Amino acid sequence: MSLVFRWTGAGVVLLASVLASAVVPPGEYLGPPHWIFGIVGWYGLVLLFDLPAPALVGFLVAHQLLTFAELVVVGPPDHLTLAPMAITAVSVGGFQLAVGLAAQVLRRAAAAAGDAAAEEERIRTQDQIAEHLHRDHHARYTTLLSTTIPLLAGLAHGSLDPADEDVRRRCAIEAARMRRLFAESDEVSDRLVHELLACVDVAERNGVLVQFAVRGEPRRLPREVRRELLDPVAAALASAVSSARTTVTRTRDRVRVSVVSDAPRPPQAGREPRHVEVNTVFDEARLWVEAIWRPTSSR
Repeated sequence: MSLVFRWTGAGVVLLASVLASAVVPPGEYLGPPHWIFGIVGWYGLVLLFDLPAPALVGFLVAHQLLTFAELVVVGPPDHLTLAPMAITAVSVGGFQLAVGLAAQVLRRAAAAAGDAAAEEERIRTQDQIAEHLHRDHHARYTTLLSTTIPLLAGLAHGSLDPADEDVRRRCAIEAARMRRLFAESDEVSDRLVHELLACVDVAERNGVLVQFAVRGEPRRLPREVRRELLDPVAAALASAVSSARTTVTRTRDRVRVSVVSDAPRPPQAGREPRHVEVNTVFDEARLWVEAIWRPTSSR
């Protein structure tokens, strides 16, 4: 309800009170025939209950003053009549004011409780996000612990030669795996293609010409499924010497990611996938890797 409408309604209520009071006999002011006096304040409470307290007080005071002004115009009563009138005016106005102020206090308390609940929910959400990020970072570190860390340790201690072709290929594979892991946290509409493009970027930085094709609409895949789909493909891309061709095909009953590259040898097999079927064929320096996920099957 707009503020203009509220104050317009309050003005109409006061005008109605003045017009209705005008037909009340002078001696019956604030008595039973003057019934309008007792209900005007309640209409004001309904119209102005959620506005600041001065607005409500001002309305009730205006109502009392208008009634007093009409009483003076029609002729002031004697002292014996004036005392009951004053008691009635103070009782009715005071009770209405108390109810209005109580509503103001309750409204402020409700607003404070709502703010506190929103702040508590915000803190709880932040804690859940932090816990999720911690688990995610721990999972990533665990993923790299068995492959990347030993490789870095060997390079740091000198037990691995950076000029060795196998070492360089292992570094490329781990770089692709790390880029894919980092890409998992990006907010994108097509996570599978986004993470695969991170692996393609690593291969292209190593001088590999990559052809990339996508068929089918994006699908929401669990993180573990995306990892099992992309890990063997990323390793095949990183092992390529000069060229590779990768394809993503998505249909209703399966998601397939494949790559054909000129890798000199197949990469070392990783952990056994639980959700994805992986097929690998190596023949005459041509490596073909295919990973397939079917929604109705789980390995």
